[in-house]
Amino acid sequence: MQQLLRTSFISVATSALLALLLNYGLALLIFQNGSGNSYRMSDFQDGSDPFLYWQLLHPVLANLLTILVAAIILGLIAMAIMALSFMFKKVSYVFALSMVAWFIPISTKYSILAVIQPFQETTLTAQLMILLVYIIVLLGIICVGYGTEVHRDEL
Repeated sequence: MQQLLRTSFISVATSALLALLLNYGLALLIFQNGSGNSYRMSDFQDGSDPFLYWQLLHPVLANLLTILVAAIILGLIAMAIMALSFMFKKVSYVFALSMVAWFIPISTKYSILAVIQPFQETTLTAQLMILLVYIIVLLGIICVGYGTEVHRDEL
């Protein structure tokens, strides 16, 4: 069971990481002579949103950090879906619960999308809290699913 969880995390996180890095690299290559962004740095120097200001000062680093966080989140989602498949042998249940585990976090005021999209006006504190809550929920699903399957195997 641990190997299945590990494999699901590694395969999805690696695939997402490579795809997002390839996409970012191609975007940098194709748009290397672009006009840049429309933001003026002076608009963000008053300290109203220091994290956005930092991202605008270091766009490549901000994008790479976001890509890494997104890949890790996708890997954890894959592990949670695998754990759901441990609990429910019927594919329709796993599919439905997987959709719930994704749609609820993206449809609330504190959406996980605020974490995986750079250059937003969401504060760093809010992003970290959203990320922490979502990771705790995913780890809870993983632990319950793993525990259910281990308990079922012992019986």
